[in-house]
Amino acid sequence: MNKADGVLLRLRSCQRGYSLIEFAITMGLVALVAGGVFAAYKFRVAPAAWTSAKFDIFNSVLAAAQTAQAARGNAYPAQASAAALTSSALAAYVGSTSTDISNWTYQCSGSNLTLVVVVPDAPSGDSVSMLKDRISYSVPNSTVTNSANSVTVAISPVNCQ
Repeated sequence: MNKADGVLLRLRSCQRGYSLIEFAITMGLVALVAGGVFAAYKFRVAPAAWTSAKFDIFNSVLAAAQTAQAARGNAYPAQASAAALTSSALAAYVGSTSTDISNWTYQCSGSNLTLVVVVPDAPSGDSVSMLKDRISYSVPNSTVTNSANSVTVAISPVNCQ
Protein backbone atom coordinates (compact mmCIF):
# COMPACT_ATOMS: atom_id res chain seq x y z
CA MET A 1 0.00 0.00 0.00
CA ASN A 2 1.44 3.34 -0.96
CA LYS A 3 1.16 6.62 0.91
CA ALA A 4 -1.78 7.98 -1.19
CA ASP A 5 -3.86 4.84 -0.59
CA GLY A 6 -3.28 5.13 3.16
CA VAL A 7 -4.53 8.75 3.22
CA LEU A 8 -7.60 7.83 1.16
CA LEU A 9 -8.35 4.90 3.48
CA ARG A 10 -8.08 7.13 6.55
CA LEU A 11 -10.45 9.74 5.00
CA ARG A 12 -13.04 7.08 4.25
CA SER A 13 -12.94 5.69 7.76
CA CYS A 14 -13.42 9.15 9.30
CA GLN A 15 -16.56 10.00 7.31
CA ARG A 16 -18.99 7.50 8.77
CA GLY A 17 -21.89 9.79 9.86
CA TYR A 18 -23.05 13.35 10.05
CA SER A 19 -20.97 15.97 11.73
CA LEU A 20 -22.42 18.02 14.55
CA ILE A 21 -22.77 21.02 12.22
CA GLU A 22 -24.66 19.02 9.60
CA PHE A 23 -26.94 17.61 12.29
CA ALA A 24 -27.65 21.11 13.70
CA ILE A 25 -28.48 22.48 10.24
CA THR A 26 -30.81 19.54 9.54
CA MET A 27 -32.61 19.98 12.89
CA GLY A 28 -32.93 23.72 12.22
CA LEU A 29 -34.59 23.04 8.86
CA VAL A 30 -36.95 20.49 10.43
CA ALA A 31 -37.91 23.01 13.13
CA LEU A 32 -38.50 25.67 10.48
CA VAL A 33 -40.84 23.39 8.50
CA ALA A 34 -42.68 22.32 11.67
CA GLY A 35 -43.11 25.97 12.66
CA GLY A 36 -44.59 26.74 9.25
CA VAL A 37 -47.06 23.86 9.55
CA PHE A 38 -48.08 25.01 13.04
CA ALA A 39 -48.56 28.59 11.84
CA ALA A 40 -50.66 27.43 8.90
CA TYR A 41 -52.86 25.42 11.26
CA LYS A 42 -53.19 28.20 13.83
CA PHE A 43 -53.99 30.98 11.37
CA ARG A 44 -55.90 29.13 8.63
CA VAL A 45 -57.24 25.73 9.60
CA ALA A 46 -58.38 26.43 13.19
CA PRO A 47 -60.34 29.64 12.34
CA ALA A 48 -61.94 27.95 9.32
CA ALA A 49 -63.03 24.95 11.42
CA TRP A 50 -64.37 27.26 14.16
CA THR A 51 -66.25 29.37 11.59
CA SER A 52 -67.78 26.28 10.03
CA ALA A 53 -69.01 25.01 13.40
CA LYS A 54 -70.54 28.38 14.36
CA PHE A 55 -72.13 28.73 10.93
CA ASP A 56 -73.76 25.31 11.34
CA ILE A 57 -75.19 26.41 14.70
CA PHE A 58 -76.41 29.66 13.14
CA ASN A 59 -78.14 27.70 10.36
CA SER A 60 -79.86 25.54 12.98
CA VAL A 61 -81.17 28.63 14.79
CA LEU A 62 -82.27 30.19 11.50
CA ALA A 63 -84.06 26.95 10.58
CA ALA A 64 -85.86 27.08 13.95
CA ALA A 65 -86.91 30.67 13.21
CA GLN A 66 -88.20 29.65 9.80
CA THR A 67 -90.08 26.72 11.35
CA ALA A 68 -91.69 29.18 13.77
CA GLN A 69 -92.54 31.44 10.87
CA ALA A 70 -94.21 28.61 8.96
CA ALA A 71 -96.12 27.41 12.05
CA ARG A 72 -97.41 30.91 12.81
CA GLY A 73 -98.88 31.77 9.43
CA ASN A 74 -95.77 33.35 7.88
CA ALA A 75 -94.98 35.50 10.93
CA TYR A 76 -91.94 35.31 13.17
CA PRO A 77 -92.59 35.31 16.94
CA ALA A 78 -92.66 38.93 18.13
CA GLN A 79 -90.08 39.99 20.71
CA ALA A 80 -90.19 43.74 21.38
CA SER A 81 -86.78 43.98 23.05
CA ALA A 82 -83.67 41.86 22.62
CA ALA A 83 -83.70 38.78 24.83
CA ALA A 84 -81.49 35.74 25.25
CA LEU A 85 -82.31 33.28 22.51
CA THR A 86 -82.96 30.48 24.99
CA SER A 87 -85.56 32.54 26.88
CA SER A 88 -87.06 34.53 23.99
CA ALA A 89 -90.26 33.99 22.04
CA LEU A 90 -88.22 31.74 19.76
CA ALA A 91 -87.04 29.46 22.61
CA ALA A 92 -89.75 26.85 22.08
CA TYR A 93 -88.61 26.39 18.49
CA VAL A 94 -84.88 26.39 19.21
CA GLY A 95 -85.36 23.65 21.80
CA SER A 96 -81.88 23.88 23.28
CA THR A 97 -80.20 25.49 26.23
CA SER A 98 -76.80 24.89 24.71
CA THR A 99 -73.98 27.09 25.95
CA ASP A 100 -73.17 27.76 22.29
CA ILE A 101 -76.32 29.88 21.92
CA SER A 102 -76.97 30.98 25.51
CA ASN A 103 -75.43 34.43 24.86
CA TRP A 104 -77.17 34.98 21.52
CA THR A 105 -80.08 37.43 21.41
CA TYR A 106 -83.28 37.55 19.38
CA GLN A 107 -85.52 40.51 18.65
CA CYS A 108 -88.40 40.79 16.20
CA SER A 109 -90.54 43.90 16.12
CA GLY A 110 -92.33 45.70 13.33
CA SER A 111 -90.71 44.48 10.14
CA ASN A 112 -87.21 43.84 11.49
CA LEU A 113 -85.70 40.67 12.87
CA THR A 114 -82.35 41.00 14.64
CA LEU A 115 -80.23 38.08 15.75
CA VAL A 116 -76.97 38.77 17.59
CA VAL A 117 -74.46 35.93 17.56
CA VAL A 118 -72.11 36.39 20.52
CA VAL A 119 -68.82 34.54 20.06
CA PRO A 120 -66.44 35.08 23.00
CA ASP A 121 -64.48 31.95 22.01
CA ALA A 122 -63.40 33.21 18.58
CA PRO A 123 -59.81 32.19 17.83
CA SER A 124 -59.12 35.51 16.08
CA GLY A 125 -60.76 38.62 14.66
CA ASP A 126 -60.41 37.10 11.21
CA SER A 127 -62.59 34.17 12.19
CA VAL A 128 -65.40 36.54 13.27
CA SER A 129 -65.10 38.29 9.90
CA MET A 130 -65.19 34.93 8.14
CA LEU A 131 -68.40 34.05 10.03
CA LYS A 132 -69.91 37.43 9.09
CA ASP A 133 -69.10 36.83 5.43
CA ARG A 134 -70.56 33.32 5.41
CA ILE A 135 -73.77 34.55 7.03
CA SER A 136 -74.12 37.55 4.72
CA TYR A 137 -73.74 35.33 1.63
CA SER A 138 -76.34 32.84 2.84
CA VAL A 139 -79.12 35.04 4.30
CA PRO A 140 -81.04 37.10 1.73
CA ASN A 141 -82.42 40.56 2.62
CA SER A 142 -80.01 40.86 5.52
CA THR A 143 -77.52 43.37 6.83
CA VAL A 144 -74.68 41.68 8.67
CA THR A 145 -72.13 43.51 10.81
CA ASN A 146 -69.51 42.33 13.25
CA SER A 147 -67.51 43.52 16.22
CA ALA A 148 -64.65 41.86 18.07
CA ASN A 149 -66.85 39.18 19.63
CA SER A 150 -70.25 39.30 17.95
CA VAL A 151 -72.03 39.18 14.61
CA THR A 152 -75.32 41.06 14.22
CA VAL A 153 -77.78 39.88 11.58
CA ALA A 154 -80.67 42.21 10.73
CA ILE A 155 -83.27 40.79 8.36
CA SER A 156 -86.01 42.92 6.87
CA PRO A 157 -88.70 43.15 5.77
CA VAL A 158 -90.29 40.39 7.86
CA ASN A 159 -93.64 39.94 9.57
CA CYS A 160 -93.38 39.88 13.39
CA GLN A 161 -96.49 38.88 15.38
